[in-house]
Amino acid sequence: MPDRPLLVTSDPLLLESLERLCAAVGVQAEVGVEVSGALAAWDSAALLVVGDDLAADLLAAAPPRRPDLLLAVRHVPDQEVWERAA
Repeated sequence: MPDRPLLVTSDPLLLESLERLCAAVGVQAEVGVEVSGALAAWDSAALLVVGDDLAADLLAAAPPRRPDLLLAVRHVPDQEVWERAA
């Protein structure tokens, strides 16, 4: 749905945290547990929140850049995470 953010992660703990954040601000998100979910909604989702667990696979798929994409992590980001984010 274009007016909802899409959460894309196969990490159940990260997904739970992201869903709690959405609930706290009164937003219902769509959920995808595979990169294919992100790719299917790439142009239509209001916001894409991709878990670091799927970031490398998403990069390999090479979708076009979009400004409203966030990378979510459950740990303090290391250099590799920052490189994927960039």
